[in-house]
Amino acid sequence: MAATLMCGLIVVGLLLSMTAAGVLAAGGSTPTPHNVTTPTPVPTPVPTPAPRTVFSDPRWDTDHVSIMVTNTGAPISVEAYIDTPSNKNIVPVDTGVSKRVSTLSITPENGRIVNYGFKAYENGTLIQSFENSLVISASPTPPPETATISGTVVDSATNLPINGAEVILTSETYDKQYPSAFTDTSGTFVTVGKIYPDSYMVTIKASGYQTLTGMRIPNVVSGAQKITNPIKLDPITVATPTSAPTAAPSSTPGSPMDAWLNLLYSPQACCGTLAVGLGAIVSVTAIYEWTMRQRERRKKEAAEGKKESKDPKEPK
Repeated sequence: MAATLMCGLIVVGLLLSMTAAGVLAAGGSTPTPHNVTTPTPVPTPVPTPAPRTVFSDPRWDTDHVSIMVTNTGAPISVEAYIDTPSNKNIVPVDTGVSKRVSTLSITPENGRIVNYGFKAYENGTLIQSFENSLVISASPTPPPETATISGTVVDSATNLPINGAEVILTSETYDKQYPSAFTDTSGTFVTVGKIYPDSYMVTIKASGYQTLTGMRIPNVVSGAQKITNPIKLDPITVATPTSAPTAAPSSTPGSPMDAWLNLLYSPQACCGTLAVGLGAIVSVTAIYEWTMRQRERRKKEAAEGKKESKDPKEPK
């Protein structure tokens, strides 16, 4: 029995020794807890750009199509294609910019049907698209730009020169609008650079004057050409409001007011009425004075009668 107990104590001692040895081998450190996973923050979603209008005034220009882009929002990129969607170019348009964006050029063939389109993207999101087709009407090849035009703009009322008037020339045959020319202090303008020998439509604007449209300059030839007669602009006239006449005071027929108004508007009746009134006043005054005289006379007679009655009678 004693031997068995001794054997058990030895076994327990060995187990305790092995456990202590394991702890010492591990450096006596406390077991490290498992790592805790930190949640990944969810990124704030970017708002999807809303559709808006940026395109206007598409036009065919000799061998390509262009469109006006007016960007009042965030920066955008405009994709412009012609003929096929793969025949395209991309043009950036910043905030607050207005400019004309063009497609690539193609060979104009009279009667050819051409598809074209423009797409505006904001942060990769399509906000507007414009697609259409046209039938090409090939314009003649323009000649070299070798002409200039000059002239004078004056006030139609005074014939005085107008300073700062804007003159816009558009070629009829080649549908090209040239940069605006402006008049100087003498009212004279000259085209900016050279222009085509062609016929031109003219528009003239000036502050305080009616815009002149529909003026035509035919057959401009190569070289300098001057418009002989001054171009007259009509001033903008501001109508002066006419005051309404003051109405005469109204009155009820037959009332005293009506009678007085009739007297005012009829001098003869007024004079007659005044004469009658003055006569009545004179008559009343005369009667009053006569009455007062009669009253004084009676008082005087009465006083004299009393005096006589008080005097003693003379002896017979």
